[in-house]
Amino acid sequence: MKYLMTLILGFLITSCSVTTNNNTYYSLEIDSEQACILKDHYLENNKEIPESVKNVLEQNNIEC
Repeated sequence: MKYLMTLILGFLITSCSVTTNNNTYYSLEIDSEQACILKDHYLENNKEIPESVKNVLEQNNIEC
């Protein structure tokens, strides 16, 4: 019983840490050059440009 509880607790802890680490990509800051590259990538693949990329380009008045 003790082994089973330890196993369940370990699973819960690791699954929580995995799900919280997935959101770190969106919190990274991108510079203007990266924003242009990302914009071109999304346009070439007919996908919507993320707001974070649009914001960087608008804030810095960048024309790619």
